Amino acid sequence: MDIPGTRYDGEELIFMTREDVGGDWASKSIYAEQEQINQDPISDAVYTRNDIIYQNYGVSVREYRLPVGEMLNKVRQEVSAPTGDFHAVVSNAGVGIDCANNALIWNLHEDQTSHINLSKSWWDQQMAEGFTISDRIFFATGDLLTLDDDATFVLMFNKTIASEYKLPDLYSMIELILRSRVCDLAYYYSWGGSAGSVISALNPTSNKSISSSAAAMKRSTNSAIKKAVEKIEKNYP
Repeated sequence: MDIPGTRYDGEELIFMTREDVGGDWASKSIYAEQEQINQDPISDAVYTRNDIIYQNYGVSVREYRLPVGEMLNKVRQEVSAPTGDFHAVVSNAGVGIDCANNALIWNLHEDQTSHINLSKSWWDQQMAEGFTISDRIFFATGDLLTLDDDATFVLMFNKTIASEYKLPDLYSMIELILRSRVCDLAYYYSWGGSAGSVISALNPTSNKSISSSAAAMKRSTNSAIKKAVEKIEKNYP
């Protein structure tokens, strides 16, 4: 953030974070107790970072934990009747997209968030570009978090089988999906059609079905993006 040299003594910055029963998806990079120091490098770094924020700005970083399935309703309640339980949300993409879809969160390009400069190196530039729709962006990630790096997905395919079935260039198909941002945002509006088209293309019964699936995927992708843009522009004029 680009923050003027101001102190906010006594203020708290509270993040709603994901509580996970199994522990794999629980937030670990927002808050750490002093007792956690020397237990692992991430806890040490988080505690040190928060202490620097407190020393420089007088702001205490806290977290408000909830199961991910309760986050959307809590955001809705906070918008309707503010309690001050939290100021920012660290969630999965699904919750973030639902919040944006229902006009529950700020566009990070608005004046209210002018101190958040997403062009800085500590923000994930690729995500900022991929999650921007019609010059609006509602969530971001970067050096603040580690869980996004832990949750990296990989798509693999068998080149021998792809060759035997004479499939089209799968790299080009995936590039189409990524360029169209189906995997990032538009999937929320029409993922079933796009995913179904890809699956059909990977299990063809004829060359005709391959061509038909590719065409269906392109139509579904274009429709998904159009719906996403229309929804965002309506909620955030």
